Amino acid sequence: MSIRGLRALVGLTAAALVMTACGGDEGGGGGGGGGDESGGDYRIGVSFYSNVIPLYVEMEEGMRDKAEELGVELEFAYADNSAENQSNQINTFITTGVDMILASPVDAAALTPAYQQARTAGIPIISVANKVTNDADEDAYIGPDLVEQSARTLERVVEGMGGEGQLLLLSGPPQITFVQLQQQGWDQVLADNPGIEVVDTAVVPDLSTAGAVDATTAALSANPGVTGILASIDDMALGAIQAADAAGIAPEDIYIAGWDGGPAALDAIEAGSYDLTLSQKPYTWGQIAIETAVDFLNGDEPSEHRVNTPDIFIDQENVTTLTEEEIR
Repeated sequence: MSIRGLRALVGLTAAALVMTACGGDEGGGGGGGGGDESGGDYRIGVSFYSNVIPLYVEMEEGMRDKAEELGVELEFAYADNSAENQSNQINTFITTGVDMILASPVDAAALTPAYQQARTAGIPIISVANKVTNDADEDAYIGPDLVEQSARTLERVVEGMGGEGQLLLLSGPPQITFVQLQQQGWDQVLADNPGIEVVDTAVVPDLSTAGAVDATTAALSANPGVTGILASIDDMALGAIQAADAAGIAPEDIYIAGWDGGPAALDAIEAGSYDLTLSQKPYTWGQIAIETAVDFLNGDEPSEHRVNTPDIFIDQENVTTLTEEEIR
């Protein structure tokens, strides 16, 4: 089976799991670093934004595998794009007395009260992938510098567009922190590249491929001269590819990029219809999250608020040569 096929199979298997116990850690992946690697009898509640977005599917697998090495019990809940659902899930974790909560907040401001309630109850809560507005309301944030990462991505898009042309931005819902930070990074690069004209910033509220098809179709109809599209995540970029194809735009005439590096995105890059994705190495990210959580519970807190995670750009030059470990 090919690497692409294996990734798809693994992703489907992880997505099918909803609430199971597991455990694991090797230590030293981005938390405090030197803590006791034993997970003891810890129970960690994980509240994810989604269990269908490829980033979260693979992140969950990394968490489960890393937790299994330690004997840590994980309990997963999925917000499904609802701040109310997620607040209720965090409150349930508080009521059942988990030792820690890892959360990817749907809404940076709306989830702050639930975060505060957890900490009032003596339960540390760490953000993963997304975060709440103020660092003071979370015990740590595990993830990359999203502004810098966004800026690097748009720089690649500008290069792919030859430094000029019309750009369509496909953005997620503005209440999510990662979307806000993406926009900051994009704005920094756009300020330095006057040859790039942003013709539209279309919001896809559910971050879906279908939603992106509709948004891109409308944007391309109004702006037929678009030569670049940057999407918040790959699922949306894949919708943009469909819309561009339906509009009769050849792949070589438009540069399309996004984030996540999931199996479908890699297939599209290999096929030549997609130009660039940034893999945030979600499996590794999930493992770092569990390492950090266990270190924290063992008294070895991160030295800085943000615990960094790695990434890798994937394009048509390296998509067939990268190994599974390099992508994950």
